Amino acid sequence: MLLPAARARCFSALAGAALPALDAARRPPARALKAGDEQAMFGSLVSAWPGLALLATGAAMTQLGPVGGLPVFGYAAIACVLLGGIALMPRLAQAVFDRLPPPRRVPAALALEQLRGAPGQAMVSLAAIVASFSLMVAMAIMVSSFRESVSDWLDRVLPHVDVEGREPAVVLDAEPEPVLEPLVAAGD
Repeated sequence: MLLPAARARCFSALAGAALPALDAARRPPARALKAGDEQAMFGSLVSAWPGLALLATGAAMTQLGPVGGLPVFGYAAIACVLLGGIALMPRLAQAVFDRLPPPRRVPAALALEQLRGAPGQAMVSLAAIVASFSLMVAMAIMVSSFRESVSDWLDRVLPHVDVEGREPAVVLDAEPEPVLEPLVAAGD
């Protein structure tokens, strides 16, 4: 018997794989082997409305206040805006690439035709960028939270310390500050 979390993961994996599998099963083999054929799925399935609805929902959530002191709606608004942007990316990429004039140089023309033929790749690329940026932000928040927690802990553990010592910045070929010598001598 699977745990509920494991069942949910299995269900989401199957649901995510079902659409591409059904699309591939409907295609003739010769057409499915053609480069860029996987992009046809994006044209028929991606409507602009889900992306626009997510952007509007995200904008509306920015006006809601915190819940119990936590910016829950702010986090949800960020998620909605990011997902809305990802959902709209194939259409936006197609619109931009279709309006670009054909370049004269062959490598640039090939690159532009590759981009025109694969608008779904823009969505995949943006999703990867969003995931890496989200990880970076999460790490920054974690480090900041850890520093603040250590500072609060030190304030509770060492409440009566009158002197605070900090390691000086490392500067090569620097002489010690003469102002500090009397203070160090008085501390003995």
